[in-house]
Amino acid sequence: MLSLRKKYGDKELDLACGRAVRYGNLSYRAIKNILEKGLYFLPLDEDFGQKGTESAKIRDLSEYRGLSLLGAIENGGKAK
Repeated sequence: MLSLRKKYGDKELDLACGRAVRYGNLSYRAIKNILEKGLYFLPLDEDFGQKGTESAKIRDLSEYRGLSLLGAIENGGKAK
């Protein structure tokens, strides 16, 4: 994900991740496709399935940035 962030930027990656969550496909490949095709700027289908998720495993990208700055995770997303 860090390579996608460097190539596309924080805002675009956040939008792409939000779209991936909305449609239930959280794979790296899906997020990369959303970014490559510019789909992150398209409106979300409001009638599609559930309206987001409450999963404790899914967090805003800014939370991971904060953990990284605090040294709680190393480059590559592994916990220390």
